[in-house]
Amino acid sequence: PTPPRQAPQSSKSRSCARVLRLPRPRLHPSSMRLLVLALLLQGACGQLMSGFQKFQVAAGLNTANGVDVLPSGQILVSSRTGTIQQVVSGQVYGYLDLSAVVDASGTKGLLDVAVDPQFLSNGYIYVFYTRNGVAGPNGAAAKTARVSRFRHVAGNPSSALLSSEFVVWADNTGYPASKDGYAAAHNYGGQISFGPDGSLYVSTGDKGDDPTSRSVNQAQNYTSDTGCIIRMNTDGTVPNGNIYSGCWVKGVRNGMRSTWDSVTQRYYVAVPGTGA
Repeated sequence: PTPPRQAPQSSKSRSCARVLRLPRPRLHPSSMRLLVLALLLQGACGQLMSGFQKFQVAAGLNTANGVDVLPSGQILVSSRTGTIQQVVSGQVYGYLDLSAVVDASGTKGLLDVAVDPQFLSNGYIYVFYTRNGVAGPNGAAAKTARVSRFRHVAGNPSSALLSSEFVVWADNTGYPASKDGYAAAHNYGGQISFGPDGSLYVSTGDKGDDPTSRSVNQAQNYTSDTGCIIRMNTDGTVPNGNIYSGCWVKGVRNGMRSTWDSVTQRYYVAVPGTGA
């Protein structure tokens, strides 16, 4: 049998983040999103790179942590506190409010937003967030990380239909309990991207499940979604080729940022933090 895939260690240590390189020899039809934007504008450690300029697109955004662009040019900006805003001609409007069902403690929250590559025909966007104690919809448990699909509603301004939520993937292990004074509210990732095979990829984390303070290291548990790169079909079914269930790659500490590179045909994961 083929041995399970593990996220390889970077051969070059970096002071700000480690990039994991996972080969996947297929073409990639979609663009590289927030990772490229962050690297080009801020550089590896927050410095503007030579030859680039930065300018203000909009003001008044709420703790922005993810971005994608609709075909119309509207910019969708996610906020960890549970909202998605849209920027239209420099003005900021509401787009989707999930704050009533988002758990934003620690580094949980609404973590990313992504536009379906087939948006013009299906009108779908996808949101990666951590759910609070409210269960649902379509049978999804409370207190789980999840990726949900929403339908775009055209308008001036446009919006996403809250009642259209469909859970594409929900974490099968939920949130670990605190142990020995170590709070389990950190290392949840993450970012959504679309692969060359049309599947949806989500970089997650180990949920602060440090083996030095817990009896079980879920990032090395091959029945848990913790510490995985998740790979799902956009309709919620599991594609062939995963290690198990929705898990494509195992052993990720905290996949804060991730993207497919159409030039090198590789999937990159940026892992922040001390000892990353």
